[in-house]
Amino acid sequence: MNATEPIWMQVPRKDFYARHMGQGRHWDVAIIGAGITGISCAWHLARAGVSVAVFDAHSVGSGSTGYTTAHLTEALDTRYHQLIKVVGDEGARELAQGTREAIEFIERTAQEQQLDCQFKRLPGYLFAKTAAQADELAKEQAACTRAGVAAKWAEPGALPFEAVSALEFPRQAQVHPRAWLLGMAAQLPPEHCQIFEDSKVVDIDDGQPCRITFAHGSWATADHVVMATHSPLNFLFFQTRLARYQTYAVAGPGSITLNGLYWDLDDPYHYLRGTELDGQQYLIIGGEDHKTGQERHTEGAFDRLAEYARNFGVTVKSAWSSQIIRAADGVPMIGRNAASKRVFVATGFDGNGITYGAMSGKLLAEACLGRTSRLAHFVEATRFTPAASFKSFVSENVDFPVYLAKDAVAPAEAKSVSEVEKGEGKVVRVDGKRAAVYRDAQNKLHAVSSVCTHMGCHVHFNGAEKTWDCPCHGSRFSVDGEVLQGPAVKDLAPVSLDEEKPAQRREEREEPRPSAPH
Repeated sequence: MNATEPIWMQVPRKDFYARHMGQGRHWDVAIIGAGITGISCAWHLARAGVSVAVFDAHSVGSGSTGYTTAHLTEALDTRYHQLIKVVGDEGARELAQGTREAIEFIERTAQEQQLDCQFKRLPGYLFAKTAAQADELAKEQAACTRAGVAAKWAEPGALPFEAVSALEFPRQAQVHPRAWLLGMAAQLPPEHCQIFEDSKVVDIDDGQPCRITFAHGSWATADHVVMATHSPLNFLFFQTRLARYQTYAVAGPGSITLNGLYWDLDDPYHYLRGTELDGQQYLIIGGEDHKTGQERHTEGAFDRLAEYARNFGVTVKSAWSSQIIRAADGVPMIGRNAASKRVFVATGFDGNGITYGAMSGKLLAEACLGRTSRLAHFVEATRFTPAASFKSFVSENVDFPVYLAKDAVAPAEAKSVSEVEKGEGKVVRVDGKRAAVYRDAQNKLHAVSSVCTHMGCHVHFNGAEKTWDCPCHGSRFSVDGEVLQGPAVKDLAPVSLDEEKPAQRREEREEPRPSAPH
């Protein structure tokens, strides 16, 4: 199964692109990224009377926010019994309160701005399918009590499918993420905030003021800069403390109606919710996570998820994937960037991107305004918790040296571009050097360098989504080399296939072999 667009992409959008930014303009705060973190932060700053510019490399809601499954919940991917080991009871209580306030913010703004975004309060259920998982649930319920989270044992029959036991989290929520985001962006007061799309930032100078440089050659300045880009802009300090995972989702009409949010305890885990699309009830099922760039047959993740979805009678109509980022200690990283005075970041949201995004938007706005809070202390981006995260820190960072060394000496996947079938991507030897070559459905070849521009690892082809993904730090590129997700900033360099040896060029002019039957 190959990827399609998320079901959220059907929402009509306004053109936010301000075409006359001008060279050297200045704002109080420049926000890089027009997803939920950036737009939430802009909302709080604009209401405080601060001048704000929001820059996005593509368009509002085209990144991670548009690819989420949008569970709004204080039930976190890093379980509370794990969080307490890192931040203690007080830190866990602050995180729980922060997520509750984030959900309330989304609810309040949806009501006040009359946004047609399908916001709905409903319970969430973390359920066990085995006795061993039930033991973990008991541990989590005790930790939730310590953290002030209202988790209780679900009544028998509360779930529309069988489970050994389940924890119920009352008053969680779901939303149409792109409808909320586009609605909020359209309501930002133009006298305080402007949004600039197609404005890719390639460099930030943390001066006084900060200087932001764009790929198209212009620049701007700001007193403070907020990096709301999912992955911080090539900050090496962060890359060693973050792990990037690809997560998958399928959606379609199902045989049951879901009146809650559901997460299992499998590894890899799965999560479920419902939504309405064109007057029809859909089920959305996600999961099958794996490290970005380290799964050679990504179609298999979609296939396994579709098989899981069949348990609920789902006929898959849409399938997509997204990238989630996990911090080594399981706690999001929000606040001032290390070695910076005026640059702030937000990352490490794991699978709680919408909730943490709204939470971090408020925290980053407060930081730009010189305010602080107890929660900000527990999630500060400059922290390092070796006792709590050392094992994860080591296991995640072994990828870089291993893949850097292994791929550097590994043979190319093909000796000639003639071995690359339609719809396929392979690393090919071109004039003695390796190139990432893709052949599209029209038989056109796309060739770029296979060397990731971040730290020199070699990219792997993602067959389900037709991208080149880096197994070391999770950068993703289009078949033409354009950066789709960081931490890489520079595109993959184009490779001319005219550099092939004459014998290889003759092979390329021959008709490609028919694809093998599946």
